[in-house]
Amino acid sequence: MCGESILVTGATFAKLDWNPTTLGAFAVSFAGTVAMWWIYFEMTSKIGHHYIAHAADPGRVARSAYTYTHLLLVAGIILSAVSDELLLAHPSGHIDAKTAAVMLGGPGLYLLGNLLFMRIVAKVVPLPSLAGVMALAALIPFAGELTPMLLSAAASLVLVIVSVWGGAFSERLCRLVPSAAHRHES
Repeated sequence: MCGESILVTGATFAKLDWNPTTLGAFAVSFAGTVAMWWIYFEMTSKIGHHYIAHAADPGRVARSAYTYTHLLLVAGIILSAVSDELLLAHPSGHIDAKTAAVMLGGPGLYLLGNLLFMRIVAKVVPLPSLAGVMALAALIPFAGELTPMLLSAAASLVLVIVSVWGGAFSERLCRLVPSAAHRHES
């Protein structure tokens, strides 16, 4: 899904006049999408594979994790793609409540889906994802005061921080072999 989002964003960007504002909007959109891709493959997928492979009933754990949490991931990616379209169309000026909700809600749903996935699979609440959700929530009161470019840049920055922190988090977590108690709970 992130690949399709990049293609749609790129196609929209190609139709616009290339100036510093549209280039900045494209860079912000691209950075957020790459960060979501990085979060998934460097943290969520890696931890999921490791813990599902060590589970007593890997089929049940995988069904629980992939069936429900990926709906949130997909919804977050779709909302983020809508956010990118809105950003490219109107990077400056006033931001309305719907645009702010999409710009913060997309990354928020995405991080929440990753958080729940890892809670189901590894029985941990990943601090990078939790902190990311909290940081996005902290932006809500200020969203109406920011331009679409600044709000989207702030949300993308949160995703980039989560992706870097999440990579280190997953490395530490995947060095652990789940205990026998964890394997029996799964």
